Amino acid sequence: DWKEGIGSIGALRFNLIDTAGYELGDERIPIAQRGPQKQAQGLVDGVLARTFSMTKQAVSHSDVALWVVDGRQGIVPSDREFAKFLHSLNHPTLILANKCENGLDDEAVLQIPRLGFGNPVLVSAQHGEGMPDLFNVLQPFENLFVDSTDNEGKDKN
Repeated sequence: DWKEGIGSIGALRFNLIDTAGYELGDERIPIAQRGPQKQAQGLVDGVLARTFSMTKQAVSHSDVALWVVDGRQGIVPSDREFAKFLHSLNHPTLILANKCENGLDDEAVLQIPRLGFGNPVLVSAQHGEGMPDLFNVLQPFENLFVDSTDNEGKDKN
């Protein structure tokens, strides 16, 4: 599933799609559910495959992808796989490192440029930090943004 709505930062207004993201099966599944419990694993893998398929569809139709990664966790295997997919699209991708309260300068954040999208914009969704920096990196794409004043947010399934 994804949520679609109107996004704005300062004077910039744009259509925004928030997807469920992308995770590999075993990466975030508790150890108790791995291995012998193949039926549970198959169910989880099926849900993750469907989630990734919907994420790919949404990103493929975007003008600019804003990829949010966990700034505390660092790069995980699914980030490398998703980076390959995003590079294959050949359209603008901006990478944001979330959970970077007070401009966290941590080894985890220093790994993120290895994904090939430059330095991340450091943000904290919880504390609303980093919005001026996000505005600055989005501003060059303003001509791609559609006037979305008539749209209302809605869920897509």
